[in-house]
Amino acid sequence: MRKKDRAAKKEDKIGGLKPRRRNDYFRFADGFFSSAVFVTLFALFCSARVGYFLLIALFAAPGVSVLLAFISSRFSEVSLSNKKGAGVCLAEKGESISMDVTVRNRSILPTSLIRISVLDTASLEAKEKEINVSVMSKRYKSIPLIFCANLAGGARVGVREAVCEDFFGIARFPVKVTGSIQICGVEPDIPEISAKEPLLEETMRSAFNDDSSDETIDEVNATFAGFPGYDYRKYEPGDPLKRINYKLSAKVRELMVRLDERPVTSGVVMILDTAKPVNADENPIIPGAVQSMLETSLGMVRTLLSRNFSVSVNRILLDNTESSFEIRSEKDLSLLRTDLSFFMLTDNPERIPRKIPGGGSSVICFTLKDDAQLYAILEEKFGGAGSVCIFNAVTGEGRAL
Repeated sequence: MRKKDRAAKKEDKIGGLKPRRRNDYFRFADGFFSSAVFVTLFALFCSARVGYFLLIALFAAPGVSVLLAFISSRFSEVSLSNKKGAGVCLAEKGESISMDVTVRNRSILPTSLIRISVLDTASLEAKEKEINVSVMSKRYKSIPLIFCANLAGGARVGVREAVCEDFFGIARFPVKVTGSIQICGVEPDIPEISAKEPLLEETMRSAFNDDSSDETIDEVNATFAGFPGYDYRKYEPGDPLKRINYKLSAKVRELMVRLDERPVTSGVVMILDTAKPVNADENPIIPGAVQSMLETSLGMVRTLLSRNFSVSVNRILLDNTESSFEIRSEKDLSLLRTDLSFFMLTDNPERIPRKIPGGGSSVICFTLKDDAQLYAILEEKFGGAGSVCIFNAVTGEGRAL
């Protein structure tokens, strides 16, 4: 009885992309044969010629509808394209990313109803979850698909599925989809994090007291043409105009830019664990935790830079290759921010890179899966380091290993 009660209370969703339930077919059969009874009565007592014609049409209509849907599915194609061009799919939080869904009909007949299911995430949420369209013969139709950037991080978005449905909703046939998924990124913010944060304080103390660190920037802070305290280089496109030394540029007849970066005395290794927690796809707090991990790591990098520490940020990419970013200036931090916009969790058994260049006496690992396996990996790789800390992005807490 309880199972029957739950089935009776279950919402009856008609028109989805999944196969219909058995009750939907019973409902269709009931309406179909009820109509047949009334048409038969009309043929017997009113007009036989008209009545039997309507009866034949009634029985033939579902078959014709299904046949048209089948033909439409074979001669239709759905494609997804990015308006900004291939490989460019990046937005700030609060902005939107626009794509085009193009439905092309190569048949001489108009298509049946084509239903397109949109794939989105909590980071990039689609304004329309489903698109319904029909295209005339030998034509195509483009529909804008807009995603709102809500949370920082990478996301797979696009077309989940496309089917051609007949008029009566009896059958659905898959439609060919090209370029259905695109990986987009939402840029994280860089918050201000105090140097007195216990996790940072422990990391900096360990890195500063380690004498074996050889992380330095090869910059000479001696005089250059009578301007003490700074080093200079030639101007490059993208350099801030306020750093141009016009007096020196006039002397050497070439634009010269002042380098404000100070020498770095110690190195800190940061690791972004890409392991996906159990039921991560269904857990609504995971997207926010990913954003917290990205923004906290960037904020800590900026604080460490302000204290003359170099930082190496390491992670495993989606194609299982290893990435390592050496951060020694604000320009490097900006590049890292763009790179982390496409950060995504994976099911890859390799959670952290095997080879981490540069070394460093202090290690901070950011993770969403704080478990014994991670402890063992960090102990094996960095057991001799001065300090190994873990930041759990789900709880927002950090601690020493």
